[in-house]
Parts: sequence; C-alpha cells; structure tokens
Amino acid sequence: MSELQQMERILWFDQQIRAERLPNARTMAEQFEISTKTAQRTINFIRDRLHAPLEYDPQQRGFYYREADFVLSVVRFNEEDILVLLLARKLLSSSIGGAVSMAVKGLEHSLAKALEGRCLTIQRIEEGFSALWHGHRPAQAQTFRLVSSALLETRSLCFAYHTAAMKKCVERTVQPHHLQHYMGSWLLIAWCELREGWRKFYLCRMDDVRILDTTFVPRPRQEWGHHVEGAFGIYQGKETCEVRLLFSPFMSRYIEEQVWHPEQITTPRPDGQLELSFPVADFREVFWKILQCGSHVRVLEPLELQEQVRDEIRLMNGIYGN
Repeated sequence: MSELQQMERILWFDQQIRAERLPNARTMAEQFEISTKTAQRTINFIRDRLHAPLEYDPQQRGFYYREADFVLSVVRFNEEDILVLLLARKLLSSSIGGAVSMAVKGLEHSLAKALEGRCLTIQRIEEGFSALWHGHRPAQAQTFRLVSSALLETRSLCFAYHTAAMKKCVERTVQPHHLQHYMGSWLLIAWCELREGWRKFYLCRMDDVRILDTTFVPRPRQEWGHHVEGAFGIYQGKETCEVRLLFSPFMSRYIEEQVWHPEQITTPRPDGQLELSFPVADFREVFWKILQCGSHVRVLEPLELQEQVRDEIRLMNGIYGN
C-alpha cells in the first residue's frame, strides 16, 4: 500500500466524520474500491497510530470522534522535529504576546502522544530551555495574527501608527511584504501609500489594525530586499560604507566570539588589539553599540562616525566632568 493512497483514505475518513456521515470500513471500501479488510486496517491505523478518539455507533453503523475538538495530525513527527517546534514556541512566544504558544497549544495533544515512551517530554523542554530578551518591543498577539494573515493573503493593511519621537498616531495603509524578527522585536516591511515608498513598522506601535478587502500583487524582492539585509543592524539602505573599529586587548577576547555582521572582517594585532570592519548604511545603531564598549573601542573609519562619538563624549563630559 503506497503512503499516498493511505493518506488519501485517512483524509477522506476524517472529512466524512466531520460531515457527520459516520463512515465505516464498508463505505471506505466502496469509495476506494478496496477490500473491507484493507479499509479496516486503515481505520485501525487512524485509531492506534494517529491516536484519533474514534467511537463506533452500532445503531448507525459508523464511526465518530468522541472529542469534538480533536484535530487529526497526519504529519509523522520524530523527536528532533518536536524539539525544534517546541523550542520555537519557547523562544518566540514572549516577543508576540504568546501568539506562538497559543498556536502550538492546539498541537500539544498530538505532540504528547507522539512523545509517549521517549525521554523527551514537553515538561522537560519547559524546564530545560528558556529565552530572555533585553530591551525588546513585544507585539500584541492579535496584531501579529492580523499582520501575518494580511501578508500571506496579499491583502492591504490599515492601522494607526506612532513613532517614539511623535506620539500622535497617523493612519497608514500599506501592502505588507515581509515580517522581520530582530533582537526580540517584530517589524513589518511594507509599501506605504501615504509616503509612496518602502517603510519599516514596529508591530508594537500599531493600533486599530484592520485587514482590507483590497488585494495586491507582491513586488519583487529586488525592490525591498535592501531593507532587511546587506548592512549592519536594523537600519538598512542601498548605500553603505565600511566601519572600522579597534578594540582593546581586554574587549577583544569577547568581540572575537561575536558576529556583528555576516560579512565582517576581524584582524588580530600583535599587541592583543582586534580590528573589526563591516558595512553600515546608517550610523544610529552602531553608534550606540560603540558607546556600550566605552574606552575599550576606537573608531578608525569613517571620520564622520568618529566625530559623532567625539561630540557625544563632550556632552557626557559636561554631565560627569565635574
């Protein structure tokens, strides 16, 4: 028996039950022109291997689910698949208000059954792994669901949006193209009708999110790809420049373990210092990263960034100098 034929019978049987037609081995045999013994083996597989709560009604001579909310899982999970799925739930749930946790919750019955008799358990994963985000901007679960649905269905999205600098909300109508998870926060890359261009929107700053009936044709990645990749950090752009930083011997031990950018170049020096270079499209994020390292880093290039750091040090000296 081929797996494809088996899958077809399983899905048909599940659909018949949900339509309250009470299927049995005879009706399955007639539908697929197989013997009743073969049909009964498929039903046994659904009950014993897929853990379906099948109940037989002797009066109507057919099967039904004794648990109305049961969801048939025809996907065969191995232990590694389940670990990855539950870890994704653990790592992402805090950044979108529990949306991932709620989605996976519906699978937990099937997953728990699949884990029976194994060392791995859902409780062990809960106790053995955790994720901590610092300074991230969590999004509301409902906002994430609406934005992701609009993106997948290629439908326009409308919402009230505010920035950190301007608390007043401005209504935006956009064409969503890409959701990006960055440092614990979710951002939407979309074509904004108000600005007539590509913009990034933090989901945490969206209010009154609505999916519109209007659909759109997704634009090619070449138009918006530079907003999600290429330069250092969250601030992207078509034009980039190289930033060169020199770290002290003390800080170098930590920096050499880190990845600031996929295309970074690290150059150790004989005196223990470490030079790090990578492309940057906007100085804002790397500027704050440099300040975090204090006196253990020096900007070699570009001079514009070097001057920005120098100006900030002057301002700080005005606060702490005396």
